[in-house]
Amino acid sequence: MKKKLFLVFLFIFLINNNHFVYGQSPLKIFLSGYDFTKDKEIIAKYDLLHLLKESNNIEQRALTRKYKEIDGEKLYLDIYPPINKDKKNPVLVYFHYGYWKGMGRTGILNLSKPLLYYLNEQGFYVISVDGRQLPKGKFPNNVKDCKDAIRWIYKNSESYGFDTKNIGVLGASSGGHLALLTAFSDNNSYIGDNELASYPSKVNYAVVYGTPTYFSKESESNPYVKEYLGEYAKNRLNYIKASPIHYMNKKSIPILLIHGTKDTYVPFEHSQKILKKAKELGLDFEFIKIENGGHTVSEFLEKEISPSPVNIVHSILEYIEQKSNLSKDQ
Repeated sequence: MKKKLFLVFLFIFLINNNHFVYGQSPLKIFLSGYDFTKDKEIIAKYDLLHLLKESNNIEQRALTRKYKEIDGEKLYLDIYPPINKDKKNPVLVYFHYGYWKGMGRTGILNLSKPLLYYLNEQGFYVISVDGRQLPKGKFPNNVKDCKDAIRWIYKNSESYGFDTKNIGVLGASSGGHLALLTAFSDNNSYIGDNELASYPSKVNYAVVYGTPTYFSKESESNPYVKEYLGEYAKNRLNYIKASPIHYMNKKSIPILLIHGTKDTYVPFEHSQKILKKAKELGLDFEFIKIENGGHTVSEFLEKEISPSPVNIVHSILEYIEQKSNLSKDQ
């Protein structure tokens, strides 16, 4: 049973956001009837019992650091260091957001401890970032927070051994939207803290799930978008400024997109449009299309989807290791 639950935990982490886990218990998810036996070959690749045991108190390994103070508010990030450090180690930065309302660094712990430990064992720093809450966190302020967190990593790379040539960003839904804006915008965009302004904010790849990639006239009727854009919503040109697809060019970094065809929160069309533009530009974009997949954990486990949740998680981990030039044999 522990082995089965572990893969559910991994899956929840990678598509995690407030409305994914609200009201959902691990037992309820496990009892949904999902058949894990069909993925036994993938499950066998991971030492699940070891990861469950070692990750039990992983929050005690977190190094909490202030990355900036703005308008009297201190913002922090949690660093989960690799188990065995090299001179420099790759970095994964996770943006946890729900409806753009706020970003909390402890969101990474929602059912994700074994995955965190697995990534630490593979040699990754995993960093989870705080951001300003609404109304202070309206666009573009929360993008500035994400970019400044990356700048802080560059500033402190020698002290911690961060490999600044090997930084990936991850996010789901609105967190994915911010990850893409962080990934596509240039070094001089979205500067929040002048003390960090001289440092780069370049990242090397992104992994996003169920992500809004553009805003349009129709977005005006979405209350979450309207609240997030605030006064920017009065001018339709600002919908373009808040759209990740607007920043794409021939030098844009590699992206892995994951999206369910039955997503009712973020229509599947968002991934289709950005993939079309990526193809036109000749970019390195990969896509996991989830047939019959919705936006929430309950939808994924109550319906028959393809590929399976276990396959999705396994593919994401392989992608991260590939982009970081790591493998399980290293």
